[in-house]
Amino acid sequence: MGGGAALLGQAAQAAPAGLAATAAQAGLAAGGAAAGINLVLFHLMSLTKTQTAAACLLVAAMPLTWQWQAGARLAREQAEANDRQARAGRRVAEIENDLQRVRDDLLGAQAAALEAERQRDLFQARLAGKAPAPHYQWDDNSPLVRVPKAMLAQLNLSAVANRRGEVSGQIKEVLQMSEAETGAVQAAVNRFVAEYDSARAASARRVEPNEEEKRWRPDEEVRVFEMPDVTAQFKTMRAALFSEIDGALGRERSEFFEKKLQDWMPVEDERYYGLSSGNRIFPYEHRIRFSPCTYGFPALGWGMSKVGAFVSGPMPIEEIPDYLRPQLQDWIAVAQSKPPLK
Repeated sequence: MGGGAALLGQAAQAAPAGLAATAAQAGLAAGGAAAGINLVLFHLMSLTKTQTAAACLLVAAMPLTWQWQAGARLAREQAEANDRQARAGRRVAEIENDLQRVRDDLLGAQAAALEAERQRDLFQARLAGKAPAPHYQWDDNSPLVRVPKAMLAQLNLSAVANRRGEVSGQIKEVLQMSEAETGAVQAAVNRFVAEYDSARAASARRVEPNEEEKRWRPDEEVRVFEMPDVTAQFKTMRAALFSEIDGALGRERSEFFEKKLQDWMPVEDERYYGLSSGNRIFPYEHRIRFSPCTYGFPALGWGMSKVGAFVSGPMPIEEIPDYLRPQLQDWIAVAQSKPPLK
């Protein structure tokens, strides 16, 4: 600022005395647009040193004033922008709070709807319990009839039709077993019989008949086999068999099927099993005897005994266990060669 004033002062001192008059005359002569400029130059040249210095100070201060005003304007604009941003942030927070309240209301409505549906189901169940059961019409043309499940246990049925373990037709009808189910159950029974016979073959041995066993036949017509106890192996085999039957028939039907095996094999450990003419699987210690006999079909005389019990009757050739057949083959051949009785 001081340098500018000095320059202005020097310029004012160096101006010739007649310069102002010459400039005024030239401006008047130019006229038009130049007249205004000349007039300004005339007034500037006619200023005193003090006035010139003041004018120079005013001109020098103008950029600073403009810069200060621009800075103030930017500060105001920044403040306004910050205020708008703050208002927008508050609005976003309000919107998020509103959304959270909507989510909470929606969850509450869903929970209420589920509870209402549950109450409706309970009410309908109570109504159904009070409603009379639909009347069942017996179709006279149908091969099946409906009976209470509790009555099935009282029916004299057998799960197998013979000592070989062939699934009986009656059990298939009562349980409405499909061909696939019947095949799966039969395969399980066949595996069980094969495993049991293998265990028996490893322990059975031929022995001399006692007095009771040869009471009605000559010694040479009585062959006796001693069967040691194989209960431990049998329980493992039975568990595997029942597991396969469960998989094929489901728990409810398999329970019924398994109980109807009780004349063919032991199905419960807690129950004492005496001898039965239908026994094929008998894991306890016992004796079996065979004799050549003449029946109306190919068969051998057969009997099974244990302490205090004895059963006997004919055994068809095809039902004689494989592990005993080699020692009975001569009698089997004779029985097969005889014509059936009429």
